[in-house]
Amino acid sequence: MRHQPVVTWVTLIATALSVFLIMVVVIMQRINVVPYAPESCRDRLLVGQFLHTYEPGTTNESSAGLSYNAARTLYENLDGVETLSFMESEAYPAEVCGTTKDYFSANMRHADANFFKIFDHTLISGRFYTPDEANAVLPVIVISESTARRAFNTIECIGRELNVNHNHYRVVGVVRDTSPLAKTGSG
Repeated sequence: MRHQPVVTWVTLIATALSVFLIMVVVIMQRINVVPYAPESCRDRLLVGQFLHTYEPGTTNESSAGLSYNAARTLYENLDGVETLSFMESEAYPAEVCGTTKDYFSANMRHADANFFKIFDHTLISGRFYTPDEANAVLPVIVISESTARRAFNTIECIGRELNVNHNHYRVVGVVRDTSPLAKTGSG
């Protein structure tokens, strides 16, 4: 160490950086499988987003997103399925406006009522929408705490109208904000 201090320091720094990078990779991989709210059910969760087909003996292959009817046909009668929820595979940015009259971007995802049975969102105010409301495609919405504060300056906004992409929804529930890392269970 005394004879070659530069080599010693370079070796120590390189070793520390190697350990740091290995830990970052381990943490990044672990965050995708460890259960935490709202995705506490990750060990029992099956997410089907796409369908891939091919013709044996040929080069004909194709992939596509699953429609509601295709997903129901594939998954509705599987043995061992406790609860089935149909939702959009990705949350997308939507233009939102409440009583503050300021438009802002918030993530949105269409989902059925079973979404709230599978993912454990903490309800702060109101209620989740019902299966009857979801099946009838009524204009009701459950929003996050931060969306409620930006749109209405309060989380007490049950029954108020929220404009989402120029469509009007009635707020029926407000849930606690979730981690942006919970991509499947967030909206």
